[in-house]
Amino acid sequence: VEHREALSSFPLAEWHQRLMGRDCQTSDSTYRSYLSNELKVLDKESGSWWDTEVDGWAAGLSGSAQRVDASIRRSYSQGFLLDESLIPPERHVTDDDCTSAGIARDAR
Repeated sequence: VEHREALSSFPLAEWHQRLMGRDCQTSDSTYRSYLSNELKVLDKESGSWWDTEVDGWAAGLSGSAQRVDASIRRSYSQGFLLDESLIPPERHVTDDDCTSAGIARDAR
């Protein structure tokens, strides 16, 4: 809960804001409905992180977990089945990113 504010400011085209809201935090049906009807990421034949997130892993025995091939490394968009426009570009963290997030770089 203490990380909710920091996570809610992450630049993800605002699709994640709804998931951070109390209605999705307290209601499984609201959560599933948003993922299925709005984001359209549930019940895909190839499976996604979201399917396993709502079905549970069950030691790899749940229906969605059985569709996960752990030997294949998927990209973020493949694993989460999100539209590319909803995913920020992958790049190295810059000094500006750290400053805007109010965090310090690792001192190595």
